Amino acid sequence: MNFYRKAFHLGFGFLLFGLSYVVSYHLLGLLLVSLVILNSVFEVLRLFFYDYLPLKGFWTPLLKKEEFYRISDGWFYLVGTTCLYYLVGKEDFRLVLLILTLADPIASLVGFYLGKKKIFQGKTLEGGIAFFLMSLLIVFVFKGVVTFQYFGLISLLAFIELLTKRDNLWIPLVGGLYLKYLV
Repeated sequence: MNFYRKAFHLGFGFLLFGLSYVVSYHLLGLLLVSLVILNSVFEVLRLFFYDYLPLKGFWTPLLKKEEFYRISDGWFYLVGTTCLYYLVGKEDFRLVLLILTLADPIASLVGFYLGKKKIFQGKTLEGGIAFFLMSLLIVFVFKGVVTFQYFGLISLLAFIELLTKRDNLWIPLVGGLYLKYLV
């Protein structure tokens, strides 16, 4: 379990969430697109010119072992979050971002420490249930009520978290599509 990685995930998610209240929504979109572009350049440099990059002690602990040879989950997180931004309005953006920021790492922690029943590529039933329950709590606190439509969102995102390798991309993307077209 990489706590440094989980702390960065939480911190960055809360930073974006806070910025959504502080800066204009238009500026937030420009920031997200800029981050995707900068991170894309960094990923190319990291994959092809690793030896020349500085500050390895800062960013290498954020990588999983297999990410040294492929695009990192951080890039997929930024792309998914940026897609979410352009699919939905401010409130729905914040809701799905909170689910991604809180429920995803909670699922990982629960799966790692309490998970017994493996479902897909190391993901566990216990982690999936933790994701579902945390998402349910987030929607209830954020919206004040869990309607049938939001229960559907939570169920769909929990399913995606459990059965995909790239949940940092698919949770915000599918969450945004669901909220745009079905709520």
